[in-house]
Amino acid sequence: MSLAKILTNGGTNNHLPKRIILVRHGECLANADINVYGTTPNHKIELTEKGIEQAKQTGIKIKKLVSENGDNNWKVFFYVSPAERTRRTLREMGGSFPKRRVMGVKEEYRLRELNFGNYHDPAGVQKIEEERCTYGRFYYRVPGGETGAEVYDRISSKLYCLFFMS
Repeated sequence: MSLAKILTNGGTNNHLPKRIILVRHGECLANADINVYGTTPNHKIELTEKGIEQAKQTGIKIKKLVSENGDNNWKVFFYVSPAERTRRTLREMGGSFPKRRVMGVKEEYRLRELNFGNYHDPAGVQKIEEERCTYGRFYYRVPGGETGAEVYDRISSKLYCLFFMS
């Protein structure tokens, strides 16, 4: 069920979630080895063993945070990007939450990372970083990718929908 339906009392549960959780990801293969970007599409990059453990520990910490203060009716709602590493992070975090405590999970395409274009040439990444610094990080368009300004617009539109249209 969507958060909007819950918030407008269109669902069976009339309680608001105690927390809306935006899921990023633990350490992924590309964090450990930048050369992975040259062989694997960004959205298919997976977590490392360390990233899996980070996700599990994050789930434990978030559950502790939302369940303190004696609130016996707390619930959470998760938003996750479409990247495999964020979906896996959510699965690992989710093991800490009883199903009755999760109001919903939504995969949201606007919450993805900056698109640096298709496969990265590790040697070219350094050149791109230098150009971004010279041109301006917010406005520089990576070849085949997007600008920081476009990321800002996409994320802002999601946050607007979340807070003002729900």
